[in-house]
Amino acid sequence: MSMNSILRRASAVTVSVMLTLGAQSASAQDDQAAAELRAKLIEAYPATNFGEVRPAVVDGLFEVELGRNLAYIEPSGRYFFFGHIYDMQEQNDLTAERKAQMVSPGVDVDQNKLAGIDTFVVQEGEPMLTVFSDPFCGYCKTLEKTLAANPQWGVQIALLAYQPGSDGLAHRIRCSDDPARTWRAWMLDDVKPEQPANASCNEGGLEANAKIARLIGVNGTPTIVTADGRMQAGALEEQALKVWLNKMASAEKENSK
Repeated sequence: MSMNSILRRASAVTVSVMLTLGAQSASAQDDQAAAELRAKLIEAYPATNFGEVRPAVVDGLFEVELGRNLAYIEPSGRYFFFGHIYDMQEQNDLTAERKAQMVSPGVDVDQNKLAGIDTFVVQEGEPMLTVFSDPFCGYCKTLEKTLAANPQWGVQIALLAYQPGSDGLAHRIRCSDDPARTWRAWMLDDVKPEQPANASCNEGGLEANAKIARLIGVNGTPTIVTADGRMQAGALEEQALKVWLNKMASAEKENSK
């Protein structure tokens, strides 16, 4: 091998090493900046539970986990941006994809503890989802719109009255001639249910549901429980909900092998 060839190869190796070291250095700097920003946020907003902080896909912004939500923050920590980042070239909602990755697998629920639950079916399908929901809960209405937009899923509602004034409204819905239709009319179109003719129907249903909710650890609405005993709280966005249900389906396939 000639001396020129040796020098060219040595030069190429040197450039490769320098690029690698440069990438590692940049990555280390990003991690350090993210850690410093998280510490700054915790100090500035002690009542807020901040999760992971990482550089966002947009230069100069950091992505910050706030429970199941995301915010984008510039390095000073003063200015927050709430919304979705879209890759218009690839036609991808990058924020929705990240939120889907953040969804936890859920917790196991002993199906025996659901004995005595009072529900009504609003749509047939698979998998069948039991949704603990409150008619005065705004997040419940958001989730209901997502569920209605996916008629392939089965949905049955277990009414709870956690919000002030919910008990009377829940009673009107449950005691109507068609609870499913009345529920959807209220949750999707704000059509208030009329006073039912049978005012004494289904006595104890709300109380039974509240007792079961406490027993299995439902602390708020909406909360979804699957037929195989998985539970997830909150009004998951459609993509995140699909990811969670797909994880459950994949787990079932693995267990059946």
